[in-house]
Amino acid sequence: MQVKFTAKNLTVSDSFRSYVAERTPKIDALGTKVSNLEIKITRREHSKTNGQQDIVELVVIEPHHVLRASATADDKFGAFDLAFGKLTEQLRRLGDKHKVHRGRHGNPSTSELTAHEFAELAIVPADVDALLSQRRKHDEEAA
Repeated sequence: MQVKFTAKNLTVSDSFRSYVAERTPKIDALGTKVSNLEIKITRREHSKTNGQQDIVELVVIEPHHVLRASATADDKFGAFDLAFGKLTEQLRRLGDKHKVHRGRHGNPSTSELTAHEFAELAIVPADVDALLSQRRKHDEEAA
């Protein structure tokens, strides 16, 4: 997976890069075939708050899917954590869509077993005469 950083109005420090590198394996674990992770960090001076705010936008590109998450906080580490939580939730939900949630789909069906004459289960047919004789003995003892 390629990680691409884009920064506006600030520089991306090595500590932030290592912080991101520690957390990106979780994206690989949740995503099926994640090819790119784009991280855009923007620092803006907000007039109504006490000062600077950092906006972190995360974009994950998978085949047939593009997932985005963004968050705003006073520092880029906090904003990254918030956006990362949102992104991992989206990846988890996407993975759940592909799972089969009904029935037992891993077990072979009865028709498949009978087609192979129960060879996969190693079932040996019982001797009918022996079963009937045991049943007669049991009925005689009960009477």
